Amino acid sequence: MVDPVSNLSLKDRVAALLRREISTSRVPDGEELTQENVSQALAVSRIPVREAFLQLENEGLLQRLPNRHVRVIGPTPRRIRQNFRMMAAIEAEIVSQISAGWTSSGAEKALESARRAAGEGPRNAFLHWENAFHLALSLALDNPSLHQLHELRRRGLCLDAVSLKEEELLRRDEMILTCLKREDTPAAEAAVREYYAALCAAATKR
Repeated sequence: MVDPVSNLSLKDRVAALLRREISTSRVPDGEELTQENVSQALAVSRIPVREAFLQLENEGLLQRLPNRHVRVIGPTPRRIRQNFRMMAAIEAEIVSQISAGWTSSGAEKALESARRAAGEGPRNAFLHWENAFHLALSLALDNPSLHQLHELRRRGLCLDAVSLKEEELLRRDEMILTCLKREDTPAAEAAVREYYAALCAAATKR
């Protein structure tokens, strides 16, 4: 299976690397970064670094400072809990608005791809498809602005740094999908909240 990350642009690869360094606290909360220092460290031009900085600012992981500096907004336990609870509320609201007769083929295909990727290669390939499953839920609402918000907030959670087992993620995703196909909205909302609670618990233990 082709690794989806290998097809990312240079800007997206720089953003992914910085996102992981921030989420694992290898670049600590409060540290100031400059385009010049990061471009030198990564041996790339300042253009993709500048674009990556803008992307991470939008995700809330960097704060712009004067003179092209940025400050790292790292994952304190309080911020982690807030972010996961907010994401749970957003996605629970999304599944509450999925209409009866929803065509689940997109979500099912993403989940099947995640199953195939589990344990068969780089974890980021699995996470790509696992994320696609969740984004298929907001796609079902035919609301591009809400889908964009959903995608941005999912990316900002830095799930590649959360060590929850793939089997556990799949089990919880399958529960969400099963509840939606049964048109049991309250159970689907509860399954979404339990999914994010498990991720939050794993993230705060790292």
